[in-house]
Amino acid sequence: MIGTQLGNYRVVSRLGEGGMGTVYRAVDTMLDRDVALKVLRPELARQAALVERFRAEAVALARLRHEHIAALYGLDRQGEEFVMVMEYVSGETLESRLAREGTMNWQQAVPIMRGVLEALGHAHVRGVVHRDIKPANVMVDGDGTVKVMDFGIARLMGENRQTRAGVAIGTPSYMAPEQLRGEDVDGRTDLYAAGALLFELLTGRVAFQADSDYSLMMQQLNEPPPAPSTITGEVPRALDAAVARAMAKKPEQRFATAGEFSKALDEITPDAFSAEPIRDVAAAAAAVVARAPRDWRIYFIGACVIGAVGLGAAIVTGDPQVPTGGTISSAADSARIRDSLAALAPPTVTPVVTNTPTTTSGSQIASVGGSGVREVVPTETGVSPTPSPTPRVPTGSGGTRKPGSSKPTTPATPSPQVQLPVVGTTTTPAKVEPARDADAGVSVSRRVQDLAERCVAAISSNNASRAASLLRGDTGGLMSAINDGRIASASAGSVDVDAGDGRGEGRFSVRISWRTAFGGNKSATARLSAEVSRSGDGWRSLGCAVESSGGIK
Repeated sequence: MIGTQLGNYRVVSRLGEGGMGTVYRAVDTMLDRDVALKVLRPELARQAALVERFRAEAVALARLRHEHIAALYGLDRQGEEFVMVMEYVSGETLESRLAREGTMNWQQAVPIMRGVLEALGHAHVRGVVHRDIKPANVMVDGDGTVKVMDFGIARLMGENRQTRAGVAIGTPSYMAPEQLRGEDVDGRTDLYAAGALLFELLTGRVAFQADSDYSLMMQQLNEPPPAPSTITGEVPRALDAAVARAMAKKPEQRFATAGEFSKALDEITPDAFSAEPIRDVAAAAAAVVARAPRDWRIYFIGACVIGAVGLGAAIVTGDPQVPTGGTISSAADSARIRDSLAALAPPTVTPVVTNTPTTTSGSQIASVGGSGVREVVPTETGVSPTPSPTPRVPTGSGGTRKPGSSKPTTPATPSPQVQLPVVGTTTTPAKVEPARDADAGVSVSRRVQDLAERCVAAISSNNASRAASLLRGDTGGLMSAINDGRIASASAGSVDVDAGDGRGEGRFSVRISWRTAFGGNKSATARLSAEVSRSGDGWRSLGCAVESSGGIK
Protein backbone atom coordinates (compact mmCIF):
# COMPACT_ATOMS: atom_id res chain seq x y z
CA MET A 1 0.00 0.00 0.00
CA ILE A 2 2.85 2.41 0.83
CA GLY A 3 3.81 4.30 -2.32
CA THR A 4 0.52 3.54 -4.04
CA GLN A 5 -2.11 6.04 -5.18
CA LEU A 6 -5.70 5.94 -3.94
CA GLY A 7 -7.54 8.49 -6.01
CA ASN A 8 -5.97 11.84 -5.17
CA TYR A 9 -4.05 10.39 -2.24
CA ARG A 10 -0.49 9.08 -2.30
CA VAL A 11 0.18 6.77 0.63
CA VAL A 12 3.50 7.53 2.32
CA SER A 13 3.53 5.59 5.61
CA ARG A 14 1.51 3.39 7.92
CA LEU A 15 0.31 4.86 11.20
CA GLY A 16 -1.57 1.98 12.78
CA GLU A 17 -3.30 -1.30 12.15
CA GLY A 18 -6.11 -3.29 13.70
CA GLY A 19 -8.54 -6.07 13.04
CA MET A 20 -10.76 -3.95 10.79
CA GLY A 21 -8.11 -2.26 8.71
CA THR A 22 -5.19 0.12 8.58
CA VAL A 23 -4.54 3.84 8.99
CA TYR A 24 -2.03 5.48 6.67
CA ARG A 25 -0.45 8.88 6.37
CA ALA A 26 -0.98 10.16 2.84
CA VAL A 27 -0.57 13.27 0.71
CA ASP A 28 -3.56 14.84 -1.00
CA THR A 29 -1.93 15.55 -4.36
CA MET A 30 -4.70 17.95 -5.39
CA LEU A 31 -4.64 20.12 -2.25
CA ASP A 32 -1.03 19.43 -1.29
CA ARG A 33 -1.68 18.55 2.34
CA ASP A 34 -1.13 15.59 4.61
CA VAL A 35 -4.13 13.48 5.52
CA ALA A 36 -4.83 10.30 7.45
CA LEU A 37 -6.56 7.52 5.54
CA LYS A 38 -8.58 4.86 7.33
CA VAL A 39 -8.83 1.93 4.96
CA LEU A 40 -11.28 -0.90 5.62
CA ARG A 41 -9.85 -4.33 4.98
CA PRO A 42 -11.04 -5.68 1.60
CA GLU A 43 -12.46 -8.91 3.00
CA LEU A 44 -14.52 -6.95 5.54
CA ALA A 45 -15.67 -4.51 2.88
CA ARG A 46 -17.83 -7.34 1.54
CA GLN A 47 -19.80 -7.51 4.81
CA ALA A 48 -22.66 -5.04 4.64
CA ALA A 49 -23.01 -4.66 8.42
CA LEU A 50 -19.36 -3.74 8.87
CA VAL A 51 -19.43 -1.32 5.96
CA GLU A 52 -22.45 0.34 7.56
CA ARG A 53 -20.60 0.74 10.85
CA PHE A 54 -17.65 2.25 9.03
CA ARG A 55 -20.04 4.66 7.32
CA ALA A 56 -21.76 5.40 10.63
CA GLU A 57 -18.54 6.72 12.13
CA ALA A 58 -18.22 9.07 9.18
CA VAL A 59 -21.82 10.20 9.77
CA ALA A 60 -20.98 11.00 13.40
CA LEU A 61 -17.83 12.87 12.46
CA ALA A 62 -19.59 14.75 9.67
CA ARG A 63 -21.73 16.43 12.33
CA LEU A 64 -18.67 17.81 14.08
CA ARG A 65 -16.55 20.80 13.04
CA HIS A 66 -14.38 22.03 15.88
CA GLU A 67 -10.74 22.97 16.27
CA HIS A 68 -10.38 20.47 19.10
CA ILE A 69 -11.74 17.52 17.09
CA ALA A 70 -9.80 15.78 14.34
CA ALA A 71 -11.83 16.59 11.23
CA LEU A 72 -13.38 14.32 8.64
CA TYR A 73 -12.61 15.36 5.06
CA GLY A 74 -14.57 12.71 3.25
CA LEU A 75 -15.60 9.10 2.72
CA ASP A 76 -14.76 7.41 -0.54
CA ARG A 77 -14.60 4.09 -2.28
CA GLN A 78 -11.61 3.27 -4.45
CA GLY A 79 -12.24 -0.03 -6.18
CA GLU A 80 -12.53 -2.57 -3.38
CA GLU A 81 -11.23 -0.10 -0.79
CA PHE A 82 -13.50 1.90 1.53
CA VAL A 83 -11.50 4.94 2.62
CA MET A 84 -12.20 7.56 5.29
CA VAL A 85 -10.13 10.73 4.75
CA MET A 86 -9.24 12.39 8.04
CA GLU A 87 -7.26 15.35 9.32
CA TYR A 88 -3.67 14.32 9.97
CA VAL A 89 -2.56 15.41 13.43
CA SER A 90 1.15 15.55 14.14
CA GLY A 91 1.78 15.65 17.84
CA GLU A 92 1.77 13.53 20.96
CA THR A 93 -0.98 11.64 22.72
CA LEU A 94 -1.54 12.27 26.40
CA GLU A 95 -0.81 8.59 26.91
CA SER A 96 2.62 9.04 25.38
CA ARG A 97 3.26 12.19 27.38
CA LEU A 98 2.30 10.53 30.65
CA ALA A 99 4.59 7.62 29.82
CA ARG A 100 7.40 10.10 29.24
CA GLU A 101 6.78 12.55 32.12
CA GLY A 102 4.75 10.52 34.64
CA THR A 103 2.41 13.35 35.68
CA MET A 104 1.79 17.00 34.94
CA ASN A 105 1.07 19.85 37.33
CA TRP A 106 -2.45 21.17 37.57
CA GLN A 107 -1.56 24.39 35.72
CA GLN A 108 -0.71 22.21 32.71
CA ALA A 109 -3.58 19.76 33.10
CA VAL A 110 -6.41 22.29 33.38
CA PRO A 111 -5.84 23.98 29.97
CA ILE A 112 -5.71 20.57 28.32
CA MET A 113 -8.99 19.61 29.95
CA ARG A 114 -10.59 22.85 28.75
CA GLY A 115 -9.78 21.79 25.20
CA VAL A 116 -11.20 18.31 25.75
CA LEU A 117 -14.37 19.73 27.30
CA GLU A 118 -14.84 22.23 24.46
CA ALA A 119 -14.72 19.33 22.03
CA LEU A 120 -17.17 17.26 24.08
CA GLY A 121 -19.55 20.17 24.49
CA HIS A 122 -19.58 20.66 20.71
CA ALA A 123 -20.26 16.97 20.16
CA HIS A 124 -22.96 16.66 22.82
CA VAL A 125 -24.97 19.62 21.50
CA ARG A 126 -24.96 17.86 18.12
CA GLY A 127 -26.14 14.60 19.59
CA VAL A 128 -22.86 12.70 19.67
CA VAL A 129 -21.42 10.94 22.73
CA HIS A 130 -17.78 9.86 22.36
CA ARG A 131 -17.83 6.99 24.90
CA ASP A 132 -14.09 6.39 24.87
CA ILE A 133 -12.35 9.47 26.30
CA LYS A 134 -8.93 8.44 27.61
CA PRO A 135 -5.26 9.55 27.29
CA ALA A 136 -4.68 7.57 24.10
CA ASN A 137 -7.55 9.37 22.36
CA VAL A 138 -6.42 12.93 23.13
CA MET A 139 -3.50 14.54 21.32
CA VAL A 140 -1.64 17.82 21.72
CA ASP A 141 -0.25 18.98 18.40
CA GLY A 142 2.97 20.87 17.76
CA ASP A 143 1.22 24.21 18.35
CA GLY A 144 -0.15 23.10 21.72
CA THR A 145 -3.71 22.61 20.50
CA VAL A 146 -5.72 19.77 21.98
CA LYS A 147 -7.34 17.34 19.56
CA VAL A 148 -9.91 14.72 20.55
CA MET A 149 -9.59 11.69 18.31
CA ASP A 150 -11.47 8.54 17.46
CA PHE A 151 -15.23 8.89 17.49
CA GLY A 152 -15.42 5.32 16.24
CA ILE A 153 -17.66 4.04 19.04
CA ALA A 154 -19.55 7.31 19.38
CA ARG A 155 -23.29 7.16 19.77
CA LEU A 156 -25.66 9.25 17.70
CA MET A 157 -28.72 10.48 19.57
CA GLY A 158 -32.10 9.61 18.17
CA GLU A 159 -30.95 6.69 16.02
CA ASN A 160 -31.97 3.09 16.37
CA ARG A 161 -29.88 1.06 18.76
CA GLN A 162 -27.65 -1.38 16.91
CA THR A 163 -26.07 -3.30 19.77
CA ARG A 164 -27.67 -5.89 22.00
CA ALA A 165 -29.40 -4.72 25.16
CA GLY A 166 -27.07 -4.94 28.12
CA VAL A 167 -23.94 -4.51 26.02
CA ALA A 168 -21.48 -1.80 27.06
CA ILE A 169 -18.40 -0.76 25.17
CA GLY A 170 -15.53 1.49 26.10
CA THR A 171 -12.21 1.25 27.94
CA PRO A 172 -12.86 -0.17 31.42
CA SER A 173 -10.80 2.18 33.60
CA TYR A 174 -12.64 5.20 32.12
CA MET A 175 -16.15 3.77 31.94
CA ALA A 176 -18.93 5.25 34.07
CA PRO A 177 -21.03 2.83 36.14
CA GLU A 178 -23.97 3.06 33.74
CA GLN A 179 -21.62 2.27 30.88
CA LEU A 180 -20.24 -0.76 32.71
CA ARG A 181 -23.78 -2.00 33.28
CA GLY A 182 -24.64 -1.70 29.60
CA GLU A 183 -27.28 0.96 30.19
CA ASP A 184 -28.10 3.97 28.03
CA VAL A 185 -25.44 6.67 28.06
CA ASP A 186 -25.49 10.42 27.51
CA GLY A 187 -23.08 13.35 27.61
CA ARG A 188 -22.53 12.92 31.34
CA THR A 189 -20.98 9.53 30.63
CA ASP A 190 -18.26 11.34 28.71
CA LEU A 191 -17.85 13.78 31.62
CA TYR A 192 -17.15 10.86 33.94
CA ALA A 193 -14.39 9.73 31.59
CA ALA A 194 -13.11 13.32 31.41
CA GLY A 195 -12.90 13.33 35.21
CA ALA A 196 -10.97 10.07 35.10
CA LEU A 197 -8.66 11.59 32.50
CA LEU A 198 -8.06 14.67 34.68
CA PHE A 199 -7.32 12.41 37.64
CA GLU A 200 -4.72 10.52 35.62
CA LEU A 201 -3.07 13.68 34.31
CA LEU A 202 -2.66 14.94 37.89
CA THR A 203 -1.54 11.69 39.51
CA GLY A 204 -0.01 9.58 36.76
CA ARG A 205 -2.29 6.63 37.58
CA VAL A 206 -5.84 5.56 36.98
CA ALA A 207 -8.38 6.37 39.68
CA PHE A 208 -9.15 2.81 40.69
CA GLN A 209 -6.60 0.08 41.25
CA ALA A 210 -7.08 -3.45 42.56
CA ASP A 211 -5.50 -6.89 42.49
CA SER A 212 -8.32 -8.44 40.49
CA ASP A 213 -10.67 -7.37 37.73
CA TYR A 214 -13.65 -8.22 39.93
CA SER A 215 -12.45 -6.01 42.81
CA LEU A 216 -11.66 -3.21 40.42
CA MET A 217 -15.09 -3.32 38.83
CA MET A 218 -16.74 -3.26 42.24
CA GLN A 219 -14.73 -0.13 43.12
CA GLN A 220 -15.83 1.58 39.93
CA LEU A 221 -19.45 0.73 40.59
CA ASN A 222 -19.59 1.48 44.30
CA GLU A 223 -16.69 3.58 45.62
CA PRO A 224 -15.77 7.25 45.07
CA PRO A 225 -12.35 7.92 43.57
CA PRO A 226 -9.59 9.09 45.89
CA ALA A 227 -8.88 12.81 45.90
CA PRO A 228 -5.92 13.60 43.62
CA SER A 229 -4.36 15.66 46.43
CA THR A 230 -4.01 12.50 48.54
CA ILE A 231 -1.76 10.99 45.86
CA THR A 232 0.23 13.86 44.43
CA GLY A 233 1.53 17.21 45.63
CA GLU A 234 -0.15 20.58 45.38
CA VAL A 235 -3.61 20.18 43.96
CA PRO A 236 -6.23 22.87 44.69
CA ARG A 237 -9.08 21.69 46.88
CA ALA A 238 -11.51 22.92 44.22
CA LEU A 239 -9.85 20.59 41.72
CA ASP A 240 -10.36 17.64 44.05
CA ALA A 241 -14.03 18.57 44.22
CA ALA A 242 -14.32 18.91 40.44
CA VAL A 243 -12.89 15.43 39.90
CA ALA A 244 -15.20 14.01 42.56
CA ARG A 245 -18.26 15.53 40.96
CA ALA A 246 -17.32 14.52 37.44
CA MET A 247 -16.82 10.93 38.61
CA ALA A 248 -19.95 10.69 40.75
CA LYS A 249 -21.65 7.30 40.48
CA LYS A 250 -25.02 8.68 39.42
CA PRO A 251 -25.24 10.77 36.24
CA GLU A 252 -27.53 13.31 37.92
CA GLN A 253 -24.81 14.04 40.50
CA ARG A 254 -22.25 14.97 37.85
CA PHE A 255 -21.79 18.19 35.92
CA ALA A 256 -24.80 18.66 33.67
CA THR A 257 -22.76 19.81 30.69
CA ALA A 258 -19.18 19.99 29.51
CA GLY A 259 -19.46 23.77 29.75
CA GLU A 260 -20.36 23.52 33.43
CA PHE A 261 -17.35 21.29 34.06
CA SER A 262 -15.10 23.74 32.19
CA LYS A 263 -16.50 26.68 34.18
CA ALA A 264 -15.59 24.89 37.41
CA LEU A 265 -12.03 24.56 36.15
CA ASP A 266 -11.94 28.24 35.15
CA GLU A 267 -12.73 29.23 38.74
CA ILE A 268 -9.73 27.37 40.18
CA THR A 269 -6.95 29.74 41.25
CA PRO A 270 -3.37 29.05 42.37
CA ASP A 271 -4.19 29.94 45.99
CA ALA A 272 -7.28 27.74 46.13
CA PHE A 273 -5.57 25.15 48.31
CA SER A 274 -6.72 23.52 51.48
CA ALA A 275 -4.38 22.89 54.39
CA GLU A 276 -5.60 19.32 54.26
CA PRO A 277 -6.59 17.35 51.17
CA ILE A 278 -10.16 16.27 50.74
CA ARG A 279 -10.75 12.97 52.48
CA ASP A 280 -14.51 12.64 52.08
CA VAL A 281 -14.74 12.82 48.31
CA ALA A 282 -18.43 11.97 48.21
CA ALA A 283 -19.29 14.84 50.55
CA ALA A 284 -17.19 17.21 48.47
CA ALA A 285 -19.00 16.17 45.33
CA ALA A 286 -22.36 16.61 47.04
CA ALA A 287 -21.41 20.11 48.14
CA VAL A 288 -20.53 21.07 44.59
CA VAL A 289 -23.76 19.58 43.29
CA ALA A 290 -25.77 21.53 45.86
CA ARG A 291 -24.36 24.78 44.46
CA ALA A 292 -24.87 23.79 40.85
CA PRO A 293 -27.66 25.07 38.61
CA ARG A 294 -30.38 22.51 38.06
CA ASP A 295 -30.32 22.45 34.28
CA TRP A 296 -29.04 18.88 34.20
CA ARG A 297 -32.41 17.78 32.93
CA ILE A 298 -31.09 18.46 29.45
CA TYR A 299 -30.66 14.75 29.16
CA PHE A 300 -29.06 13.24 26.09
CA ILE A 301 -30.60 9.81 25.70
CA GLY A 302 -29.34 7.97 22.64
CA ALA A 303 -30.63 5.04 20.74
CA CYS A 304 -27.94 4.11 18.24
CA VAL A 305 -24.59 2.60 19.02
CA ILE A 306 -22.08 2.78 16.19
CA GLY A 307 -20.61 -0.64 16.12
CA ALA A 308 -21.15 -3.68 18.26
CA VAL A 309 -19.02 -6.60 19.42
CA GLY A 310 -15.36 -5.69 19.02
CA LEU A 311 -15.86 -2.01 18.24
CA GLY A 312 -12.77 0.15 18.36
CA ALA A 313 -11.11 3.47 17.82
CA ALA A 314 -12.42 4.12 14.36
CA ILE A 315 -15.38 1.79 14.11
CA VAL A 316 -14.56 -1.78 14.99
CA THR A 317 -11.47 -2.49 16.94
CA GLY A 318 -9.39 -5.54 17.18
CA ASP A 319 -6.17 -7.17 16.26
CA PRO A 320 -5.22 -10.02 13.99
CA GLN A 321 -4.44 -11.97 17.11
CA VAL A 322 -7.53 -12.77 19.15
CA PRO A 323 -6.67 -11.83 22.72
CA THR A 324 -7.35 -14.24 25.53
CA GLY A 325 -6.80 -11.90 28.46
CA GLY A 326 -8.75 -9.30 30.34
CA THR A 327 -11.69 -11.55 31.20
CA ILE A 328 -13.19 -12.03 34.62
CA SER A 329 -10.90 -14.71 35.95
CA SER A 330 -13.37 -17.37 37.00
CA ALA A 331 -16.98 -18.48 37.06
CA ALA A 332 -17.04 -17.59 40.75
CA ASP A 333 -15.95 -14.04 39.95
CA SER A 334 -18.65 -13.78 37.32
CA ALA A 335 -21.23 -15.04 39.76
CA ARG A 336 -20.15 -12.52 42.39
CA ILE A 337 -20.40 -9.73 39.86
CA ARG A 338 -23.84 -10.88 38.79
CA ASP A 339 -25.07 -10.93 42.39
CA SER A 340 -23.47 -7.56 43.19
CA LEU A 341 -25.06 -5.93 40.15
CA ALA A 342 -28.51 -7.39 40.76
CA ALA A 343 -29.70 -4.28 42.59
CA LEU A 344 -27.98 -1.93 40.18
CA ALA A 345 -28.83 -3.19 36.74
CA PRO A 346 -31.14 -5.50 34.82
CA PRO A 347 -30.55 -9.01 36.19
CA THR A 348 -29.48 -10.33 32.79
CA VAL A 349 -26.39 -8.11 32.61
CA THR A 350 -23.19 -9.65 33.91
CA PRO A 351 -20.11 -7.68 32.82
CA VAL A 352 -17.45 -9.75 31.16
CA VAL A 353 -14.56 -7.87 29.61
CA THR A 354 -13.21 -8.77 26.23
CA ASN A 355 -10.00 -7.16 25.07
CA THR A 356 -9.79 -5.46 21.74
CA PRO A 357 -6.25 -4.22 21.41
CA THR A 358 -5.02 -0.86 20.35
CA THR A 359 -2.43 0.24 17.90
CA THR A 360 -1.25 3.82 18.03
CA SER A 361 1.29 5.93 16.26
CA GLY A 362 3.62 8.48 17.73
CA SER A 363 2.16 11.09 15.40
CA GLN A 364 -1.44 10.07 14.86
CA ILE A 365 -3.84 8.22 17.11
CA ALA A 366 -6.59 7.92 14.54
CA SER A 367 -6.69 4.25 13.69
CA VAL A 368 -9.08 1.57 12.58
CA GLY A 369 -9.41 -0.68 15.54
CA GLY A 370 -6.89 1.21 17.58
CA SER A 371 -8.33 2.68 20.79
CA GLY A 372 -7.99 -0.12 23.22
CA VAL A 373 -11.74 -0.42 23.54
CA ARG A 374 -13.25 -3.20 25.55
CA GLU A 375 -16.71 -4.60 25.24
CA VAL A 376 -18.61 -5.65 28.35
CA VAL A 377 -21.05 -8.32 27.32
CA PRO A 378 -23.76 -10.14 29.28
CA THR A 379 -23.83 -13.84 30.01
CA GLU A 380 -26.67 -15.89 31.37
CA THR A 381 -24.62 -18.53 33.10
CA GLY A 382 -22.10 -16.35 34.92
CA VAL A 383 -19.27 -18.14 33.16
CA SER A 384 -16.86 -15.94 31.28
CA PRO A 385 -16.83 -16.57 27.56
CA THR A 386 -13.62 -17.18 25.79
CA PRO A 387 -12.33 -13.70 24.90
CA SER A 388 -12.75 -14.13 21.37
CA PRO A 389 -7.30 23.76 24.09
CA THR A 390 -8.13 27.10 21.59
CA PRO A 391 -6.23 26.79 24.87
CA ARG A 392 -2.49 26.63 24.28
CA VAL A 393 -0.75 24.34 26.63
CA PRO A 394 2.83 23.42 27.38
CA THR A 395 3.74 20.15 25.79
CA GLY A 396 7.08 19.39 27.32
CA SER A 397 9.74 18.09 25.06
CA GLY A 398 8.80 16.32 21.86
CA GLY A 399 5.80 16.64 19.60
CA THR A 400 3.30 13.99 20.21
CA ARG A 401 4.96 -17.46 14.27
CA LYS A 402 6.04 -20.24 15.29
CA PRO A 403 9.44 -20.19 16.94
CA GLY A 404 12.47 -20.97 14.84
CA SER A 405 12.64 -24.68 14.53
CA SER A 406 16.37 -25.13 14.14
CA LYS A 407 17.72 -27.01 17.10
CA PRO A 408 20.50 -25.23 18.96
CA THR A 409 23.96 -26.61 18.56
CA THR A 410 25.43 -27.43 21.92
CA PRO A 411 28.74 -25.59 22.15
CA ALA A 412 31.85 -27.43 23.05
CA THR A 413 32.59 -24.85 25.72
CA PRO A 414 30.17 -23.02 28.03
CA SER A 415 28.06 -20.41 26.23
CA PRO A 416 28.91 -16.79 26.98
CA GLN A 417 26.49 -15.06 29.34
CA VAL A 418 25.32 -11.67 27.99
CA GLN A 419 23.56 -9.61 30.66
CA LEU A 420 20.81 -7.41 29.22
CA PRO A 421 20.10 -4.12 30.97
CA VAL A 422 16.80 -3.64 32.77
CA VAL A 423 14.83 -1.28 30.58
CA GLY A 424 14.17 2.04 32.27
CA THR A 425 16.85 1.53 34.91
CA THR A 426 20.56 2.21 35.08
CA THR A 427 22.73 -0.86 34.90
CA THR A 428 26.39 -1.59 34.53
CA PRO A 429 27.01 -3.31 31.21
CA ALA A 430 28.27 -6.82 31.64
CA LYS A 431 31.58 -7.79 30.13
CA VAL A 432 30.95 -10.02 27.17
CA GLU A 433 33.38 -12.58 25.92
CA PRO A 434 32.56 -12.52 22.23
CA ALA A 435 31.80 -15.66 20.33
CA ARG A 436 33.17 -15.11 16.85
CA ASP A 437 32.19 -16.63 13.57
CA ALA A 438 35.28 -18.21 12.10
CA ASP A 439 34.51 -16.98 8.57
CA ALA A 440 34.33 -13.26 9.29
CA GLY A 441 35.76 -12.66 12.73
CA VAL A 442 32.65 -10.64 13.61
CA SER A 443 31.24 -10.72 17.14
CA VAL A 444 28.13 -12.84 16.86
CA SER A 445 27.38 -12.38 20.54
CA ARG A 446 27.29 -8.62 20.09
CA ARG A 447 24.82 -8.95 17.23
CA VAL A 448 22.61 -11.28 19.22
CA GLN A 449 22.76 -9.04 22.29
CA ASP A 450 21.84 -5.96 20.24
CA LEU A 451 18.85 -7.76 18.79
CA ALA A 452 17.71 -9.00 22.19
CA GLU A 453 17.97 -5.47 23.61
CA ARG A 454 15.88 -4.10 20.75
CA CYS A 455 13.20 -6.71 21.34
CA VAL A 456 13.03 -5.99 25.07
CA ALA A 457 12.92 -2.23 24.43
CA ALA A 458 10.02 -2.66 21.99
CA ILE A 459 8.10 -4.65 24.59
CA SER A 460 8.82 -2.27 27.48
CA SER A 461 7.91 0.85 25.49
CA ASN A 462 4.66 -0.64 24.13
CA ASN A 463 5.94 0.11 20.62
CA ALA A 464 3.44 -2.00 18.73
CA SER A 465 4.79 -1.46 15.23
CA ARG A 466 8.36 -2.14 16.33
CA ALA A 467 7.34 -5.19 18.32
CA ALA A 468 5.35 -6.56 15.38
CA SER A 469 8.42 -6.30 13.16
CA LEU A 470 10.73 -7.97 15.69
CA LEU A 471 8.65 -10.62 17.44
CA ARG A 472 7.38 -13.85 15.99
CA GLY A 473 6.06 -17.10 17.31
CA ASP A 474 3.73 -17.26 20.33
CA THR A 475 3.01 -13.52 20.33
CA GLY A 476 -0.79 -13.40 20.76
CA GLY A 477 -1.18 -12.40 24.41
CA LEU A 478 2.03 -10.41 24.46
CA MET A 479 1.18 -8.39 21.36
CA SER A 480 -2.32 -7.75 22.72
CA ALA A 481 -0.84 -6.24 25.88
CA ILE A 482 1.64 -4.18 23.83
CA ASN A 483 -1.10 -2.97 21.48
CA ASP A 484 -3.18 -1.93 24.49
CA GLY A 485 -0.21 -0.08 26.03
CA ARG A 486 -0.49 -2.26 29.14
CA ILE A 487 3.16 -3.30 29.52
CA ALA A 488 4.52 -1.58 32.65
CA SER A 489 8.08 -2.88 32.50
CA ALA A 490 10.27 -5.54 30.94
CA SER A 491 13.71 -6.67 32.07
CA ALA A 492 15.85 -9.48 30.74
CA GLY A 493 18.43 -11.77 32.23
CA SER A 494 21.49 -13.24 30.60
CA VAL A 495 21.52 -14.42 27.02
CA ASP A 496 22.80 -17.92 26.29
CA VAL A 497 24.47 -17.56 22.92
CA ASP A 498 25.02 -20.39 20.49
CA ALA A 499 27.07 -19.38 17.44
CA GLY A 500 28.36 -21.22 14.41
CA ASP A 501 27.62 -22.28 10.85
CA GLY A 502 26.80 -18.74 9.74
CA ARG A 503 24.16 -18.21 12.37
CA GLY A 504 23.75 -17.03 15.93
CA GLU A 505 21.02 -17.65 18.47
CA GLY A 506 20.59 -16.38 22.00
CA ARG A 507 17.94 -17.62 24.40
CA PHE A 508 16.89 -15.36 27.25
CA SER A 509 14.07 -14.78 29.72
CA VAL A 510 12.17 -11.51 30.10
CA ARG A 511 10.35 -10.60 33.30
CA ILE A 512 7.32 -8.60 32.22
CA SER A 513 4.88 -6.63 34.37
CA TRP A 514 1.59 -5.66 32.80
CA ARG A 515 -1.85 -4.30 33.63
CA THR A 516 -4.97 -6.34 33.09
CA ALA A 517 -7.92 -4.91 31.19
CA PHE A 518 -9.32 -3.45 34.42
CA GLY A 519 -5.99 -2.14 35.72
CA GLY A 520 -4.87 -5.01 37.93
CA ASN A 521 -1.12 -5.56 38.06
CA LYS A 522 0.42 -8.88 37.08
CA SER A 523 3.81 -10.22 36.06
CA ALA A 524 5.15 -13.23 34.24
CA THR A 525 8.30 -14.53 32.62
CA ALA A 526 8.44 -14.92 28.85
CA ARG A 527 11.08 -16.92 27.01
CA LEU A 528 12.52 -15.55 23.77
CA SER A 529 15.26 -16.44 21.33
CA ALA A 530 17.12 -13.73 19.37
CA GLU A 531 18.32 -15.05 16.03
CA VAL A 532 20.74 -13.69 13.40
CA SER A 533 22.15 -15.20 10.22
CA ARG A 534 25.05 -14.53 7.88
CA SER A 535 24.26 -12.03 5.11
CA GLY A 536 27.28 -11.33 2.93
CA ASP A 537 29.92 -9.70 5.08
CA GLY A 538 27.46 -8.84 7.83
CA TRP A 539 24.65 -10.25 9.88
CA ARG A 540 20.92 -10.14 9.27
CA SER A 541 18.49 -10.00 12.19
CA LEU A 542 15.80 -12.66 12.00
CA GLY A 543 13.91 -11.28 15.00
CA CYS A 544 13.08 -12.69 18.39
CA ALA A 545 11.06 -15.87 18.52
CA VAL A 546 8.65 -15.89 21.45
CA GLU A 547 8.89 -19.45 22.67
CA SER A 548 6.55 -18.74 25.58
CA SER A 549 4.72 -15.55 26.52
CA GLY A 550 4.34 -16.70 30.12
CA GLY A 551 0.56 -16.47 30.05
CA ILE A 552 0.49 -12.71 29.41
CA LYS A 553 -2.99 -11.63 28.43
